[in-house]
Amino acid sequence: MSVENRAKVVSLAHRVGAVLLTVLMNMNASAAGVRPHTVG
Repeated sequence: MSVENRAKVVSLAHRVGAVLLTVLMNMNASAAGVRPHTVG
């Protein structure tokens, strides 16, 4: 695998991971009845 392709895959994996983490946190917050925007 070339360096460019590896960089693309890594950046894509990080992006997908960040989105999944955000969705998971939003689901947990909504399940607990708390809105993330109102915290703090």
